[in-house]
Amino acid sequence: MRSSVTMVTLPDAWPLTDPYAATRAQAQTLRQHQRLSAATATAALTVATSVAAWPERTVATLGMLLGVWLVTVGVLHLVEATLPIEGSAAARAIAAVSGLLHLVVGVVCLRGLVGAVELLAVVIGIAWLAGGVSAIVSAAAGHRGGWALRGAMVTGAVGVAAGLALAFWPQATLAAITWVSAASLLGIAAVQAAMVARAGRPPTC
Repeated sequence: MRSSVTMVTLPDAWPLTDPYAATRAQAQTLRQHQRLSAATATAALTVATSVAAWPERTVATLGMLLGVWLVTVGVLHLVEATLPIEGSAAARAIAAVSGLLHLVVGVVCLRGLVGAVELLAVVIGIAWLAGGVSAIVSAAAGHRGGWALRGAMVTGAVGVAAGLALAFWPQATLAAITWVSAASLLGIAAVQAAMVARAGRPPTC
């Protein structure tokens, strides 16, 4: 009997897929969240300490310190909006709008354009309220999950609470603005520091 041999032609190159591509992308996303959280925690703790410990506080100095915080947060939000760490274009757009709002209000405070205590409370309160709402909506609209979603929600809730307290505080005083701002910033720093620590731990099975 004559045996038949079937010739098989192999392609020049097999299409290979990287089995670790998704894992690497997830690790990169976690590192980016970790860096942003670390920067936010550092800025919040620094400004909170300065606000609480600043001698002879005036409207100008308090506005300058809170303006530094608002500008810093605005820059971080704009950075977050440009990085591919959010799964939704709407979430990135919200982060960008929030960043611009914080920048504008921060510059106004830094330039000393807010000269009255009540006006400073309202301006800072509206900025924090809008920033807190945008943080919650952005987290819900994005593809965050687990600790990242919870951390963003808690941070947004702190901003909303501080914004409402400042914007609607009856007969606002420098002391009220100081301690509401310091307490809120310390809360934000604690949440963001916890997010940094959680990002550095391996996921549980």
